[in-house]
Amino acid sequence: MDSIDWKTLCQFGSKVHNDEPCTVNEQLTMGANHKVRIVEFKDGSRWIARLRMPPIDPDDEDGEGSMLFQREVDGIQLVKERTTMPVPAVYGYRASANNDIGAPFMLMECLAGNVANDLNSGSTSPQHKSRFYADMARYQIGDIIRLEDGAYHVGPIQGLGGPFDTATELLEAWARKTEFGSPMDELEEACGEDSDEIAASIHNFPLRLEQLAANIHVRDHGPFPLFNNDFGHNNIVVDDDYKVLGVIDWENAYAAPWEIVDFPILLQNEPAPIAEPQDYDENGVPIDEESRVII
Repeated sequence: MDSIDWKTLCQFGSKVHNDEPCTVNEQLTMGANHKVRIVEFKDGSRWIARLRMPPIDPDDEDGEGSMLFQREVDGIQLVKERTTMPVPAVYGYRASANNDIGAPFMLMECLAGNVANDLNSGSTSPQHKSRFYADMARYQIGDIIRLEDGAYHVGPIQGLGGPFDTATELLEAWARKTEFGSPMDELEEACGEDSDEIAASIHNFPLRLEQLAANIHVRDHGPFPLFNNDFGHNNIVVDDDYKVLGVIDWENAYAAPWEIVDFPILLQNEPAPIAEPQDYDENGVPIDEESRVII
């Protein structure tokens, strides 16, 4: 980030915000692919400056990263226009790294909260689950691309191609192109004597899926939901009472068949571990009220 021209970024922000002077807060926050700093304006308003880090592959200086960045901006705008899900407003951006600032960036609304993953050591406290899950239940909803005329269309999906007309076509493409995420030698070490059987299952799974994909008889031609495969409490901003303020990080969202959709990673129904006997009363109820959880 030494190459970032923060002064030029401030000038860009001021121009977007009615020429209001601003400064960039020195505090820096890092995500998986982005760095974030707060832009503070003279009128007291605060924005987020979110900058995409350079690609690991030097051959992709301005290709895939720019596409993902543009896709995220378009996805956020679509969600804001067509749904009631709270997402931060995007005030200005540049998807290409070839700009005066030095990296793809967006200036967006600063939500006055924390991602839920940072509260209560990463788990949702029992007293807040009902509120949090009720909020999330209200927001159940190829790549979304915004055209110059303001309309949207579905483009190719990274790593798969497309766009696809049917769920069958997408699943068949996935079956042909997907690769197992771990080296086979690591699998053998982890699974021991069962490694041969598990390796055979891994090898056969895409083939079986491709065969089954031809048997989809319901909604094969859509309509398809917008699916965010990183939809978890790591990307949900809440206040101290777990009221949802906004959902962030939409670069991996795309129109997908229902067969792809899964539960948000924040939903966990495993009971809490059993404590020591002395931690319970004569009726078997935890003495500590905060440990009492209704499943």
